[in-house]
Amino acid sequence: MTALYIILGILGFIVLLLAVICCLNAKVRIILNDGFRLKAGAGPVMITLIPGKEEKVDPSDYTYRKHRKRLEKERKKAEKKAARKAKKEEEKKLKQKAEGAKEEEGIGSRLSSVMELVKFGLRELGGLAKKVRIKINALHVTASGEDAAQAATNYGIMSALMSTSLEFLSSTSTLKDPKDGTISLSADFISGTTKYDIDMVLYLRIFPVVVTGFKALGLLIKQKAAGDKKDKGADNLKYHSFDPEDKPKRIRAKNRKAG
Repeated sequence: MTALYIILGILGFIVLLLAVICCLNAKVRIILNDGFRLKAGAGPVMITLIPGKEEKVDPSDYTYRKHRKRLEKERKKAEKKAARKAKKEEEKKLKQKAEGAKEEEGIGSRLSSVMELVKFGLRELGGLAKKVRIKINALHVTASGEDAAQAATNYGIMSALMSTSLEFLSSTSTLKDPKDGTISLSADFISGTTKYDIDMVLYLRIFPVVVTGFKALGLLIKQKAAGDKKDKGADNLKYHSFDPEDKPKRIRAKNRKAG
C-alpha cells in the first residue's frame, strides 16, 4: 500500500510540474544597438543565445605534450566515427538484401499527405502567431546619410519601414500599446551613420505549443494508420489473387474436387 502511495505521489508531482510549465510564458528578447543580442527563456529564466559565451584561453593547455594528446584523441575519435559509419552502411545493405526493395508509395498518396501536413502547419502557426504578445521596450532610429539628401531619403525609407512593420506585427500578433517615448524616428544630417536602438520581447504561453504538438502527433499517427491499412489491403489483394498459380494448395484442391 505504501508503494502505491509513493507512485501516486510521484505521478501527482509530475502532473503538477507539467501544469506549472504549461502556464509559463516562453520569451524571446531581441536587442539591437551597438551589437545584436538574442535572449530566450521561460518564466523568470533567460539565457543569452547570441553572442555566445567567450571561451577563456589558458596558455598551459597548448603545450607540446597536451597538443599531441589532443591530436591523438581527435584521430581516435575520427577512426571510431568512420568505423561506426561503415558498420551502419553494412547493416543497411544486409537489411536491404534480406528484406528486398520496399515498394514505393503512390505519388498521389504522398502528395495528399504532404498537403494535409502543410495545411495543418499553416493553420496552427497562424493560430499560434495570434497568441504571440509583443512588448516594445525601445524602438529608436536615427536616419543619416553621406549628405543631407541621402539622410532625407533614408529617413523616408525608415519611416515607411517602421510603420509597415508595426502594422504587420499588430495584424499577425498581439502588440502591446507602447509607452510614450518608446518609439521615435529622427534625422541626423551630420554624422552620416544611421543608428538603431531596438529592444523588444516576444511572449507565448507554452500550453498552446504543447496542444499543437499533440495535434501534430495525432495527425501523423492517423496518416501512419491509414498507410498501414492501405498496405495491408494491398497485401490481402495480392494474396487472394485470381491467378491459380498464386492460390494455396488447399484452395486448388477444393476447386478440383468441386469440378
